[in-house]
Amino acid sequence: MEILGEFLKEIEGLSREVRELREKLEELRSLGPSELKKSLAGLSEIGWKVKILEGTTERLLSLAQELKPSFLSQLRSLLNILYPTHEASIAKLAAEALQKTLDAEAVYAFFPEAEPLKFRPEQWLGEAELGEVSEEVTKALRELKPALVAKGFIVPIRSLKGPKGLLYIVTENRGREDLAFAEAVASLVGIGMEIREMAEELDKAFYELARLQAIKEQEELEKDYIRALFSRFVSPQVVEKLASDPSILRLGGVRQEITILFADIRGFTALSEKLPPEELVKTLNQYLSVAADAILEEEGTLDKFLGDAVMAFFNAPFPQKEHVLRGARAALKIKSRLEELHSRNALPLKLYFGIGLNVGEAVIGNIGTSMQMNYTAIGDCVNVAKRLQEIAKPGQILISSAVYERIKEKAFVRTLPPTSIPGKSSREHIYELLGLLE
Repeated sequence: MEILGEFLKEIEGLSREVRELREKLEELRSLGPSELKKSLAGLSEIGWKVKILEGTTERLLSLAQELKPSFLSQLRSLLNILYPTHEASIAKLAAEALQKTLDAEAVYAFFPEAEPLKFRPEQWLGEAELGEVSEEVTKALRELKPALVAKGFIVPIRSLKGPKGLLYIVTENRGREDLAFAEAVASLVGIGMEIREMAEELDKAFYELARLQAIKEQEELEKDYIRALFSRFVSPQVVEKLASDPSILRLGGVRQEITILFADIRGFTALSEKLPPEELVKTLNQYLSVAADAILEEEGTLDKFLGDAVMAFFNAPFPQKEHVLRGARAALKIKSRLEELHSRNALPLKLYFGIGLNVGEAVIGNIGTSMQMNYTAIGDCVNVAKRLQEIAKPGQILISSAVYERIKEKAFVRTLPPTSIPGKSSREHIYELLGLLE
């Protein structure tokens, strides 16, 4: 009996280990997608520990060899239930062990149903009259204690989450050692069922992690694409915002207010007839870089380069406070930086931008097809800004009356005569922006 006691202690230790793994699994399953790596590492550790339970079963087998010989073959096959991938059912293995070792005539498992004190019997071996043990089953499940009944034993199947059920074993072998063996079988059944359930949960958890990882990798690829695509056109802060919320870049658009800026290099078209292509491109890039840098510093979005012109807007793709002032500051920076570069003869040719600035509602979004999209702005306010740029003289910044009304408390302007703007039926009030009170 001393060896049997040690054997049962080993089973209890195994149960504790499984309980710890269960608690760890529940803890990891509660982690969110942001803790993906931690979840994966933890689940890998649990999976590894489940696999090395084989070592524990080997220890149990070595103890079993010191029990009476008739136990050995039954325990050796019964312990196979601790392998979650084993094909044989727990019920079959347990029933065979009890039949061969205790000469069991019948084995029934009782599992509780939703209704209190109601149990669903499963016939694992032979047949027996169950009515006469119904009260003993109820009492045994409530007390979770083994019991002798008229024709055999009732032993509990224990679970880490509470009582799993009972085994009713019909046998004439009802000694203390026989009862201890029946308890050992029931304990192994409970542990085996728990390990299999945990293995299934691990599979589900790994599947969910794999799904989350695939989603995360897809999101990272999408973010990398957005960063690569937009880093040339918007400020780093806006790039990261776009990467964190790519949904705003889906095909289609939204209507919102923006400040739109057009800047065109005056005299560049005529110059292109006189310069070699290589020198022409170099000069164009130098001028456009000045404009692009000024726009990006104000966190504007570079929509596109149109030959020797640049189109940009503010307040999209994300809202910006004082976006009209941002556009005005960007325009003034383009003008002042070119003047500073010219004063130092830092550019091979002295050219100037004509700039138009307007504010109003436009449709902002990815316009085009799923194969070819362009994040841009479309609307009447865009057309007006372009017309203002077209009539601006070299080095001149023309703003609409809508822009002026937004910044008049801070703007130094020169009022121009009402001007006809192509596409407009009436003359428009426009202003030349000279500076800002900062």
